[in-house]
Amino acid sequence: MTSLPTILIKATAVNNLTTARYFAAIGAEWIGFNFDAKYARAIDTQIAFELMTWLSGPRFVGEMGDLPLETINTLADELQLGVIQTNIYLEKNALSPTVEAVIRRIPLDLLSLQAEDLHQIVESESGIAQFFIDAGHLHWEQVKHAAPEIARALVEICAKYPVILGIKPLYEDIAVALKNLPIIGISVESGEELSTGMQDFEAIDILLEKLDSH
Repeated sequence: MTSLPTILIKATAVNNLTTARYFAAIGAEWIGFNFDAKYARAIDTQIAFELMTWLSGPRFVGEMGDLPLETINTLADELQLGVIQTNIYLEKNALSPTVEAVIRRIPLDLLSLQAEDLHQIVESESGIAQFFIDAGHLHWEQVKHAAPEIARALVEICAKYPVILGIKPLYEDIAVALKNLPIIGISVESGEELSTGMQDFEAIDILLEKLDSH
């Protein structure tokens, strides 16, 4: 099995024991559970609790999406979550004392997001959060050619702030992206279980090999 690369790994939307054990075994820094019911891979709180009791090593992240503050605090208290991820701005002093760290998700939408908006979000929230810039299916070369100003902003932000890059497995230009973006980690999402206890992690293994050679 591939060993832990220098770049930290965040597993997102984990919703079964097979996936959770895989990411724990490769030494992922964070394992995320998505509690936003709008998301197809959202998880029930009881299942998340059971997975947390079976695992040791990774830090558990409550991926809250657009959930309101009251719901976030309820979930954080119920599951004793030290880390949350959110799509919205939150005041640190309004969060449950259980929450020690915040990861702010910023979708990289090239049609609506401007470079100055990206800078503003990061600079205004840098005192309370790390940042998860979710590139979705975009490749680094696509970003550079379609939105050069955003590409420059990303380079500047990654050099100054702790950034986790959202990426799909098997991005062919991951090595190129990492040469340009001094990120602290990459967020990956595996597929659904093929059957109970069976899942294909080949794509992620290949990604980890690329990261290991970085």
